[in-house]
Amino acid sequence: MRVTTSQDVTFSGNFTFHPLQQVCGPTDVQMGNGFGSTEAVRFPQFGTYGYRCAIHQTFEQGAIRVP
Repeated sequence: MRVTTSQDVTFSGNFTFHPLQQVCGPTDVQMGNGFGSTEAVRFPQFGTYGYRCAIHQTFEQGAIRVP
């Protein structure tokens, strides 16, 4: 997905069983607190931010690109 630095990305799911984990990017971002079912995240700098499920790391993953 491509977004701008002023745009929020809303992740949804069961973060108790599928906690979000950032794996790369120019800065650290809080991605899911382990509770609830939605999480709005803003990516503050240009670059590619990789993320994954901390439990299912090999098949639940993606990236956000901020051009």
